[in-house]
Amino acid sequence: MDLMDDELKGEVRLQLPMSVGSRYGPEPTVLATAASAPSQTRLSITVDIQMSGIIQRVTSPTHPGIKLAPYVTTVGHTSRRRQTAKLHSPTFLTQSFVLTVHADGLDAPRCFAERDPRGSGTVVMQLTFVPNIKLPPIATQEYLFLVDRSGSMSGPSIQIVKRALVMLLRMLPNEQTFFNIFSFGNNVVSLWPNSQPYRQSCLDLAVSYCPRVPFSVHSRNGRPDT
Repeated sequence: MDLMDDELKGEVRLQLPMSVGSRYGPEPTVLATAASAPSQTRLSITVDIQMSGIIQRVTSPTHPGIKLAPYVTTVGHTSRRRQTAKLHSPTFLTQSFVLTVHADGLDAPRCFAERDPRGSGTVVMQLTFVPNIKLPPIATQEYLFLVDRSGSMSGPSIQIVKRALVMLLRMLPNEQTFFNIFSFGNNVVSLWPNSQPYRQSCLDLAVSYCPRVPFSVHSRNGRPDT
């Protein structure tokens, strides 16, 4: 598969989502009665990476315990454009799996070809164009997230909202961005008195706060009780 561009130049990303958010309304019967994986289930992933340029590094921001193995060619040489990443999760999967590949040549068009191993003579080609568009600078933006924490959101509804909020927080633009989280029940409270710049420390605090969005309507100094 052709990997999506990451936020950083010269980097692509493979992402396997842990779950897909539920839609509004009652859950379909077929889903309500579907079997789910038991807690003893473990995940094993093997990713064979092939790039047109030299691979500089392969990392996983979600699962740093991945193991990297070199790719040895038929003539016994270690390829600099191929690599294998493996993950054997010691616990049940609790978050999406993300793998990032930093390599040369990702800013240029590239093409891969693969022959039919059955010897039919068919060749499959994958061509990727990289448009060179000079976009104007992004103006300063402010994102305000409003979370309903009233009694009607009890149970699975608030859990879905919290997971969606974490996902949206990680997708904000990196530059010229300010953000804040508000929640309301009988009163309204915010994570910060004023919106904060989108930097790693603020993002980490917001992500750690999301699972603790309280149902309590009491607050101290403008900050929600947790």
